[in-house]
Order: sequence, then C-alpha cells, then structure tokens
Amino acid sequence: MGIFVGVGFNSVYHLTDSPTFLTNGSEVGEVLCAFDPHCRYVPGATPDEPGRMFDDLDRMKEVFTDVFDCYLPDQFNLQDGTMFRLVLEESSA
Repeated sequence: MGIFVGVGFNSVYHLTDSPTFLTNGSEVGEVLCAFDPHCRYVPGATPDEPGRMFDDLDRMKEVFTDVFDCYLPDQFNLQDGTMFRLVLEESSA
C-alpha cells in the first residue's frame, strides 16, 4: 500500500468545489451526477448526502442548456461513455 491510499477521486477537490459527470449507458441510461461536499450548488445536497444523481435529463436540458453544452455534445458521442466536468475554483488569494 502506498501513502496515497484512498485519495483517488477526492483529489479533484483541489481543482473544483463541485465536480460533475454525464454518463450514458445501457445499464443506467443517461445520468448527470453532481458532487457538492460544501452543500452550496446542488439542490438537496446535505452533509450526509453531498450530491445527487439526476436521471430525468430531458427537462433539465431545456432549462439548463448552458450546463449541458459544457459537455460538448456536438463533438463527443456519450453513448456508452462518460464525460467529467471540473469547473475550476476561483483563487482565494
């Protein structure tokens, strides 16, 4: 075992406060997952459940077009794939 055991995905929190990913596959369908450990951005996020999985995306795509355009749907086919979005946090300096 190395000294970085358990760091894995949590290392993204050095870059962003709210990582998300959009996935589309035969097992889950099309799903947007958003993580929000500070409970600031994701509706319904709590310290016990700091994120959400959204699976009714047709309506969300109509309302939040700017969010879904960031996954570059014209350039990447997400059928049986996953795209991560790491919004860079602002500098605290």
